[in-house]
Amino acid sequence: MVLTRPLGLVVASAVLFGSLVASSAPVAAAASRDLVRLSLLDGCVMGEWKKREDTSRIAEECKCASQKAASQLSAQQVSAYKNKLDKAGLAIWASATKACFKSQTASAKP
Repeated sequence: MVLTRPLGLVVASAVLFGSLVASSAPVAAAASRDLVRLSLLDGCVMGEWKKREDTSRIAEECKCASQKAASQLSAQQVSAYKNKLDKAGLAIWASATKACFKSQTASAKP
């Protein structure tokens, strides 16, 4: 009877720890994808700010494009991202900017 309580705590702790370890991979992947999204957003805003006369829609359009592009990148592209998109990533970015940019002077470069 005395051993059941400590044993129960050990089992409960092991189950809790196991579930935390198992769930950390998707959390890390989501965090990485969000960091890519933020990097794309920053680069977009900085680049578009230098090119456009009308800056009123830059934040909104870049937010849309960065969300769309980051969600479409593969897990491998996200993990390999180093502040620069690969060829396939650039195609995804071009598609995202085409869908999100309303300004005629908008650029397709991240």
